Amino acid sequence: MYYFCLSLENYVSLFDPSKIILYGSMFERDVVMDNIKNVFAEKIKDDVVVEKLQRSQNNGHLEKIGPISIVVESFISNGGYL
Repeated sequence: MYYFCLSLENYVSLFDPSKIILYGSMFERDVVMDNIKNVFAEKIKDDVVVEKLQRSQNNGHLEKIGPISIVVESFISNGGYL
């Protein structure tokens, strides 16, 4: 978990995003999120990254969003015909 957190810190220092969205079933568990926060607090000592972390609201739903966006794009590019 330490190396994952270190990579997040490096990402933030390079790109300075306004937020970091964590997607996947792993991040739905409170134990994992608490572990990430503890690593930042105890080892990396960087609260800026922790403030930017968010769980994705689309966990488990992206496989539905992808095909829908393709259909909508096709619909619009074909002048309203499928």
